[in-house]
Amino acid sequence: MTIRYIIEKIKSRRYFRYFLYAITILIITFFLIRNTIVQIIFDSKCASIKNQYGLLINADKIGFLGIRTLYAVNLTAKPIERDTLFCIRRAEVRLGFTDLFFLKVNPLEVWLNNPKVNFVGQKDHSNYYFILDNHKDRLQAQNSSINGASSLGNHQNTIFRFVKSIFGLTTAKYHVNQFLFSYTDSSYTAQISIPRFESSRKGFDTKIEVFENGDSYFINLKGLTDKSNSTLALNAIMSGDKKPLPLLGYKLGLNVMFDTLNLRITAKKLHRNDIEISLTSSVKSLDLFSSRLSDQNVKVRQGGFKLDITINPDFYLIDSTSTIDLNGMKANIYLKYNPSDERKLTFNVKTGTIQSQQLFDALPEGLFSNLKGIKTNGTIDFCLDFNVKLDKPDSIYLTPNLTTKCFSIAQYGSRNFSALNDTFSHDIYDEGQFIKTIHLGNRNKNFKSFNQISPVIIDAIVTSEDGGFFNNSGFDIDAFKYAVSENLKQNRFARGGSTITMQLIKNLYLNKNKNLFRKAEEYLIVWLIGSQGIVSKERMLEIYLNIIEWGPNVYGVNEACYYYFNKDPKNVTLDEAIYLASVIPRPKKFKYLFEKDGNLKSFMEADFNFVAEKMLQRGMISEEQFKSLFYNVKLTGAAKDMLIDTALFPLDSISVDEIRLSRDTTLLLP
Repeated sequence: MTIRYIIEKIKSRRYFRYFLYAITILIITFFLIRNTIVQIIFDSKCASIKNQYGLLINADKIGFLGIRTLYAVNLTAKPIERDTLFCIRRAEVRLGFTDLFFLKVNPLEVWLNNPKVNFVGQKDHSNYYFILDNHKDRLQAQNSSINGASSLGNHQNTIFRFVKSIFGLTTAKYHVNQFLFSYTDSSYTAQISIPRFESSRKGFDTKIEVFENGDSYFINLKGLTDKSNSTLALNAIMSGDKKPLPLLGYKLGLNVMFDTLNLRITAKKLHRNDIEISLTSSVKSLDLFSSRLSDQNVKVRQGGFKLDITINPDFYLIDSTSTIDLNGMKANIYLKYNPSDERKLTFNVKTGTIQSQQLFDALPEGLFSNLKGIKTNGTIDFCLDFNVKLDKPDSIYLTPNLTTKCFSIAQYGSRNFSALNDTFSHDIYDEGQFIKTIHLGNRNKNFKSFNQISPVIIDAIVTSEDGGFFNNSGFDIDAFKYAVSENLKQNRFARGGSTITMQLIKNLYLNKNKNLFRKAEEYLIVWLIGSQGIVSKERMLEIYLNIIEWGPNVYGVNEACYYYFNKDPKNVTLDEAIYLASVIPRPKKFKYLFEKDGNLKSFMEADFNFVAEKMLQRGMISEEQFKSLFYNVKLTGAAKDMLIDTALFPLDSISVDEIRLSRDTTLLLP
């Protein structure tokens, strides 16, 4: 029996009548048992969620209202032996006939009465931590049982469903009364309240009231959804004085405030294996504060970005048409991540040719304080190409390119870098505590000019710290690549790839916080000093050797030489100079380099030999000096009283890498 035959039979009058009878019976049966079907599906889903998450979902009543509207009364979710996570007094969802037939949840209209979401933050009593923990366990189980291709497919499918649900849910009409989100723990309380929320084809316009530890403020939120163009647009305006957004300060130590924030999301393609999204955002009067960024409020007058994003089974991409805007200065960015190619990450940023002053005017207030008010002439054009296979951190490719034309400093701002050429005083701080003031001049009895320091000290430190110091412009790309590689391996900001010039700038002008903004300010100052020849190499090294820490409360080369060897820097021997160089990275841990009998530990011989070989290759020492090198030193100054029985401490109290100044690749230069 063919399909064509069945269709012909149905077309006949008698069979068509039977067909209508059958359809009518099915519809009547469905209406009679539909609430039972909904209850069975609901109970099945709730059981599954309970098994996966330990989350109990209940409703006093659930079923159909009319032909295509689902409803639930007193819908609640409560983790086992925890406080209620959310509750809704009454919820109604109207579905399309097609979605209803195929059992898809793609709402056309939603009514929510008294929805409440309640997060309890105490770890031992949290009612939401379990979701993150269980999700992590399942991901680990998946990763151990499926291959990379399957895992990538799962991520792709998850992203597709998430984006699809955003546009599916946001294009529905919403009628929400008395929404309340609350977060509480032992020392913090925050609530977000929306008395009434109505959305339609014309969008929505509502007011959000935020309560945080007794303080309150309002955010006006407007939005528009365009289903035909798959577009969602949001506009948020702080009402009255700016206040920090809730939770971020408490949970992340990050205070975020703004006057106006705009966000627009457009889905250009939305297929399971091909997603293209345009994400555009702009902000006015943005204030940020985090101790990890700066000790001051960071202020951005205006900023934004436009990201053209592509997601498919082969790669994740932010296209080169994407731009970022910081206080009017724009740059194009490109980012590509290929999970199947050893997790290859490619990044590119280009500014194009811009007026140099535009860069310095764009620097946010609260950051780059040493450059505030600086005036420059000329143009700059910056480009950075970077790629690495994350599974092979040593595969880093990094090429920065900065082109200038007629660039010069017309006027210094808050910091006059040329003052380094004159005598000045420098305050020393340790962990925020003032230690002492060092005067860089002859009135300081411990100050030593460049010519008063033994050449072997200078050569040993340059070899260890920055082999290309006298030839580079303050940067060492190979050392920086090595540092990035080590940071990736350790999954933290552990190494900075600093040259002597960078270390000097950090000591003179910057704090010791390890973050990208401080590093960026360091790079800018180093570039200015190097490109403009503001300070000679000899003067920089002279300052550096007179201010760096060399032991517990020991600062400068003169104090160091007397502390360790009770002699003037002019009289230090080669082996003593190499030892002094080895102390610089961890000056307070020098005692761990020695055995209890006062001899250097055995691994130091390899360190001495490594540095000495480089000094020999560079013509800093003779063959005779190299062969006569004594791979040990005897402390004759006050430091000998600090030696302790290191056998009482674990072997890794200080690692060989720490002693060797992180072994920057400058050591490998010929």
